[in-house]
Amino acid sequence: NARMAVKACILDGNDGIKQLLAEFEGIDVVIMDDGFQHRYVKPYLNIVVVDATRPPYEDNLLPYGQLRDNMGSLYRANMYVVTKCPETMNPINYRIFNQHLIMKASQSIFFSRMAERSVRSLSDNAEVELPSTTRVIAMSGIGNSEVFKKSIANRYKMVASLDFEDHHVYRLADLERFEEMLNEYKDSVIVMTEKDAVKLINSDKIPSSIKSRMFYESIGLDFVYGSGPRFYRTLDDEIKKFSKYREGVTLRG
Repeated sequence: NARMAVKACILDGNDGIKQLLAEFEGIDVVIMDDGFQHRYVKPYLNIVVVDATRPPYEDNLLPYGQLRDNMGSLYRANMYVVTKCPETMNPINYRIFNQHLIMKASQSIFFSRMAERSVRSLSDNAEVELPSTTRVIAMSGIGNSEVFKKSIANRYKMVASLDFEDHHVYRLADLERFEEMLNEYKDSVIVMTEKDAVKLINSDKIPSSIKSRMFYESIGLDFVYGSGPRFYRTLDDEIKKFSKYREGVTLRG
């Protein structure tokens, strides 16, 4: 909607939403990232994203595993979006996810996969086409880099990888490491995730000779198994319900 004004904010602490509402008037909706385990907030709608390559029912709580909450808390979920599904997924796997995740009749589950849209230059953000013979160093600072690296290896000649922790903050030592890797692997380029590119694209500390050999993969999300129409229809229904709920709160307020 062209009339919709969207603001992105980084908030910290329990009072973050209160600060947001105080600073910006007329906010209709707050969309939170990583808000499911935040007990202080009582959301109207919980959409839980599940990594198909790391199902929560096969994982463990931190620090032994990657889970931030126990499986029982998924009872609070309204919708699940299972991401990183393989190109061909056995129908039984869809049923397994349903059996483990759906805990009440009101919950819905949708399946999707990551889709490569284009490769762009870190220097000028221009879309480029890298030949399949390109020697690539795959670089990522995400929670699970295996799908990304597999995608790179399938399309190019991957000669090495640089793996950083999720939410990594890039420092000068990392920039020096980029240069070392590019010098070690002659005629190679670095291809990173779009998430990492956001942190580096405006950096003036990367020499132009290095930045010109750095690219990022722009990705999108494709729904599979007929999930797309159902997801948007369900989300639209929830938004309509929320509008009525909000009007009722305002009238009672």
